[in-house]
Amino acid sequence: MNTKNRDKILEVNDLHYTYGNGMTALKGVDINIYCGEKIAIIGSNGSGKSTFFLNINGVYIPDRGTIYYRNTPINKTTLKSLRKHIGIVFQDADHQIIASTVRAEVGFGPMNLKLPLDEVVRRVDASLDYLNLTDFKDRPPHYLSGGEKKRVSIAGILAMHPEIIIFDEPTASLDPVNAQMLEQVLENLNNEGKTLILSTHDIDFVYRWAERVVVFNEGEIIADGSPLEIFHDEKVLKAANLKKPSLLDVYETLVKALILPDSGVYPRTPEALRKLITNI
Repeated sequence: MNTKNRDKILEVNDLHYTYGNGMTALKGVDINIYCGEKIAIIGSNGSGKSTFFLNINGVYIPDRGTIYYRNTPINKTTLKSLRKHIGIVFQDADHQIIASTVRAEVGFGPMNLKLPLDEVVRRVDASLDYLNLTDFKDRPPHYLSGGEKKRVSIAGILAMHPEIIIFDEPTASLDPVNAQMLEQVLENLNNEGKTLILSTHDIDFVYRWAERVVVFNEGEIIADGSPLEIFHDEKVLKAANLKKPSLLDVYETLVKALILPDSGVYPRTPEALRKLITNI
């Protein structure tokens, strides 16, 4: 995990959250997030990932602890600013979409920011174009496919111009084509300087995409490091009910069988592994 020369954008200290039914979801979470990072939050169901997201986005108010956005503590006075700068794309797009047309849905956030109408129109048009949704702008979003709805949800967040974008299970229920499209969108956003934080159960995706992996277990962070550091830690994998990524497992099997040299260079994509094999 390399955060050198990066500005700290979000600081979370001793975050606690308990639901109304008495279930404690977060137990003293501490984490610093830096500009431009690609962070994957992983862990079993019920480990606290989604609750953590809803706290740092301001949807939930923590029982105890502090959240700083660019060194400014988040409270009732500054909460609106937090929500403007940190956007969240929920797992189920139907839970996020409320408007009768795609154009109105994407414009909902900017309108709530009380922006001038011409600025709202400019942002909406730019976001629709970015996600290849211009031809869908007058269509009812609820009749779109799952992948198209996901793109509408992302476009609505992009129109807010957030610095941090949170994705809760972004590839869930997407077919391979739409999942690949979404992965390219994530890459483009990060190349433009966006800080991306996502949760997923797709370990293979985490291994090839993330530069930092944070493991939640029973409301606590039990590990935080690079993909290789996390997926080589058998104790962490066992505690969080995780498995090694398939590509890492195959590569290490080939090295152990002396088919590939132990160069210490770990391929993170199938293309990189094929290149190693063809260069033997």
